[in-house]
Amino acid sequence: MAYFQYLLEKIISSKIETYPFKYLCLDGFLKPKDYRLLIKEIPLDKKWNHVKNKKTIRRKSWQTQTYTINHKKFRLMNEFSCMIESREFSDALFKLFNINNKYPNGSFKTAWCRDYDGFAISPHQDQNDKILSCLFYLARNNQTPENGTQICTSLKKFKKTNKHLRWLDFKKIKDIEYIKNRFVCWGVNSKSFHAVDIKIDLDSKYPFRDTVRGFYFKDKKKLPQLYSRY
Repeated sequence: MAYFQYLLEKIISSKIETYPFKYLCLDGFLKPKDYRLLIKEIPLDKKWNHVKNKKTIRRKSWQTQTYTINHKKFRLMNEFSCMIESREFSDALFKLFNINNKYPNGSFKTAWCRDYDGFAISPHQDQNDKILSCLFYLARNNQTPENGTQICTSLKKFKKTNKHLRWLDFKKIKDIEYIKNRFVCWGVNSKSFHAVDIKIDLDSKYPFRDTVRGFYFKDKKKLPQLYSRY
C-alpha cells in the first residue's frame, strides 16, 4: 500500500463539484511514471474472465456485460487496489463528501473491469448498499473520450431506486470524458444519476475500455458476486 500512499494527499486537498450532486473528477491521479507502469502490467484479453449469470437479462446488469481479472496476481494492480480499499482512503473521501456515519461493517472493494463495444447502462443511482462509487480510467490514450461517464439529472421525481431507467426521463448535464489517469467519485444518493454508453472502433489498437470500479459497501458480508470473487 505504501507505493501509492501519496494518493491520500491528493484526495485530502481536492475540491468537489456540487451540481447536480456531489462528485469528484481528479486528473493526473497517479504520478505519470506510476501510471505508465500500471498500464504496462495490465494483461491481454486471454487473462480476463466473463461473469455469467443466466438469470439476468444482459441489458439490465453491467456485471454480465463486463470482463474482470484477479488483480491480486499482479503486484502493482494489487497495490493500487489495496490503497483504494484502505480505511485511510475511505476516511479521506468520507471527510471530503461530509459523510459522518462510519459504517462499522462497511468496506471499500475494487474490481478491474474491461468493457467492449456495445456496453451500456442507462441512467441509474447505484444500489442502496453503496455509499460511495468510484471509477479510475485506465485509458492507453485519449482517443475515445466519449466512453466516459454521463452525469444526469431527472426530469421527473423518482424515489431512491437501483433500477436502470429510461433516457427520455433525464437530461445529460456533463460528460466526464474517458481520458488517461482520471479518477472519479460520487456519493450515492437520490440525485446521483449517471450512465455510460460505450462505442469503440473494433479495428483500433485497444478495442476496449478498462477501468477500476470501486464501491464503499455498507456491509462487507453482503457483497455482490463480482466483489466477493477476489
